[in-house]
Amino acid sequence: MTIKSFWDKYYIAVIFVAASIIMGVTFLLFISSTDESNYSKVDIVSGDSVWALAERHATDAKMDKVSFVEWVEKKNNLDTNEVKAGDQLVIPVREKQVRQDATIQLANE
Repeated sequence: MTIKSFWDKYYIAVIFVAASIIMGVTFLLFISSTDESNYSKVDIVSGDSVWALAERHATDAKMDKVSFVEWVEKKNNLDTNEVKAGDQLVIPVREKQVRQDATIQLANE
């Protein structure tokens, strides 16, 4: 079987496979570009908990509080949702979002 006869017989399958490979590589590149290195890190102060972080940041992360707590526990290798003052945790909020929120000042402050 020559290349021309193979192409004439299977060109649709070849195009489909090539398109699938290109879309797969594109998807993998997109996924890898959303790495967690630009997620925010927060310093824990006395009285903080993972649930308190969820109260403050879950809407910024576009997550419900339970999902936020589960994500933080998983990514920070926490056995419980208890944390100590001085700990630093990664949260699923982009650094840019936290910085923008930090610059907001209310009129009564």
